[in-house]
Amino acid sequence: MKALAAPLVHREFRLLWLAQLGSDLGDWIGRVALSILIFERTGSAFTTALVTTVSVLPYVGLGPFLTARLSRFHRRSVLVGSDLGRAVLFALLAVSLPIPVLLVITFLAGCLSPPFEAVRSAAVPTTVPPEDFGDANALMTLTLEAALLLGYAAGGGLVAIVGVRPALLVNAASFLLSALLLTRLHLPGEDARRAHEQVTVRSGVRAVLNDPFVRRFVWTYSIAGGCALIPEALGPVLVEGELGRGPALVGLLAAAVPLSVIFTTIIVPRRGTDTVLLRSAATMSLIGCGTAAAVFAFKPDLPFIFLPFLAVGVTFTSRIPGTQVVGVRLDDHLRANAYAVISACIAAGQAVVPLGAGLLARSIGVRHAAAWCLLGAALISAYAALFPPRRAPSHAVPVGARTPR
Repeated sequence: MKALAAPLVHREFRLLWLAQLGSDLGDWIGRVALSILIFERTGSAFTTALVTTVSVLPYVGLGPFLTARLSRFHRRSVLVGSDLGRAVLFALLAVSLPIPVLLVITFLAGCLSPPFEAVRSAAVPTTVPPEDFGDANALMTLTLEAALLLGYAAGGGLVAIVGVRPALLVNAASFLLSALLLTRLHLPGEDARRAHEQVTVRSGVRAVLNDPFVRRFVWTYSIAGGCALIPEALGPVLVEGELGRGPALVGLLAAAVPLSVIFTTIIVPRRGTDTVLLRSAATMSLIGCGTAAAVFAFKPDLPFIFLPFLAVGVTFTSRIPGTQVVGVRLDDHLRANAYAVISACIAAGQAVVPLGAGLLARSIGVRHAAAWCLLGAALISAYAALFPPRRAPSHAVPVGARTPR
């Protein structure tokens, strides 16, 4: 825990983290409130699910393009402008508007998230010394998962107390707070980064494909992360359709995933060469997917049904050492666009794999479908752990190495 707090001594990273803390918590509260608003007005589960679809869709298509277009601007300007845009759009969602208009606004707000998150991720390595980058990356992941857990709980409670529209305004206010904090941000090397040739989607894709370590992380985690999402994505079908339980269990099982990520983040490896970190990521994915597959194969009921949900949280945590490798290997001027490309690949995996598992579950059931998919992910992870990339200039800090403060 002391190591996780170490990056906070650096002013610029502290500003990024405080902005993330406010906006992420408000964002999850807003998502809960918006889903409730759509369902109350339409009574349609499909339209309610469509809210999530239109907010995630920009990651797959527009994310890399928007990030490349905005890379010519100062990173602080992109961050502040994205936050202000989302604040305005979420405030509009609190107005009584037709459902199609609400979905369009949600999509536009979603378009601002990929460039914001890619630019913020790209900025983190410039705000801390190399020996603190792993801890900084882990702290931001821990904050995101804690915001997810608290946002779901606080969102429902806030809607119950003050109503849907005030909760949406709380989300808008959280983005304003984030923008205010980020106006004080001073990132080094911005002039040198912007002096490079114009960044394009193609250059971001090329940066990902040309580096064997980055390429290995992307395809491994895109598959494993997609398989790890299956229990959560098919949770309502599993709980209500196969276990015959109420919807309360769906929420408890979903909460087990970020809870597992939070605890695993504290002990995840954050020191080592690129090879060591990638092997650590693959090993964690192997443990998470393998354990979940083994438990699902026995068609568990309560209380053992919680075990695979806790296990897949370990797989999600494996992205921390993997992302650390990405952050140190890519050039600063390409990093944001490469992160956007990586996010698009991961989002595609998490959209396609659970859909395939859902089709398979129609014939063999959710638990067995999840078991087979997770077993495949475990085998892929085992290969990645046993056979790391061979071309290996290592940029990460050696195990145990720390420079004096």
